Amino acid sequence: FRNAKLLNDFSSKLTREDNGIANGIGLDLISHQGFSLVPMLQKWLKIGPFLASAIGRGPDHEMLQVHYYKDGQIYLPKEKGHIRVLDGKLQEGQPILAVKTAAWLWLPKAKFVINFDGSISPYKALHLGFGFYEPVYSRE
Repeated sequence: FRNAKLLNDFSSKLTREDNGIANGIGLDLISHQGFSLVPMLQKWLKIGPFLASAIGRGPDHEMLQVHYYKDGQIYLPKEKGHIRVLDGKLQEGQPILAVKTAAWLWLPKAKFVINFDGSISPYKALHLGFGFYEPVYSRE
């Protein structure tokens, strides 16, 4: 992510009480100029007591704005939610979700690290990184 160093330098100094002071840092992609990580759904899905949307590639004007806390959690100030890995399963291809509402308090904490190359990985699976699925079609 282009703003990974800024995200780490600025956001990691925030406390939970600072949520309202800034909209967060955008997750714009280095690999796809003009694109960022965005919620994939206009209307988020209700799953039990919370709302969720998968995260994928979209236009910069819809990019997720985040705070990164010292404890490794990624907060979404605009959505009042957090980033989670679906079912907490740390494996390749497992969807990353934006989860809104206070129900995130009931879920196990999802911890992430910002790597030196600008990628973001789950704390317990440094070999994985935030990404998105794009189908590839063969003409054969």
